Amino acid sequence: MFVMSIDEKVKDLIHKDQESALVMIMDEYGMSLKRLATSILKSSMYADDIVLTAIQNLWLSIVVDKKEIKNIEAYLFKSVSNLAKILQKTSKNRIKREKIFFLQNGGDKPEILLEAVLVKKNLLTFIVNQIKNLPLTQETLVLRLAYIDELSNQEISQLLKVSEGNVKILKHRGKIELLKAIQKKIKKNGDFL
Repeated sequence: MFVMSIDEKVKDLIHKDQESALVMIMDEYGMSLKRLATSILKSSMYADDIVLTAIQNLWLSIVVDKKEIKNIEAYLFKSVSNLAKILQKTSKNRIKREKIFFLQNGGDKPEILLEAVLVKKNLLTFIVNQIKNLPLTQETLVLRLAYIDELSNQEISQLLKVSEGNVKILKHRGKIELLKAIQKKIKKNGDFL
């Protein structure tokens, strides 16, 4: 009797396009991957997002790109490690940008700053939610990496192992999908909030 390894079972389920593969991956590796992300970031705040992004990347690599992943466990741990390090780097850049925004937008006038921050926050929250609600495709994954995880085209290119030109094309297509979703939401509600 032949017994399949976890990697073989997961690959088989992914090739059959069955979401039970995701459950199996989370059951088998989820907690360990989350601990790795938490240890790198020194916080568990984004650990779940990083783990899910790594699993999405695995799924896309196998299903969309038709790549042969020899060791799923090694792939996931390397992916989580890379994503956590990138997030750590981009977080430092975000803090610098927020300080510049504060100084440029009425840093000495709290009421002006508060209004600007609230408007910006509401709009950004709406857009981020719209991106998160889009069906997972390579285009929407690129949008998430670019605008939620704040990765550069070069970083996305390295992460997804595609050319920077392809990243730009995927981002453009993702923006079109996002625009359609936003237009649909505004048409339905009469406003974006």
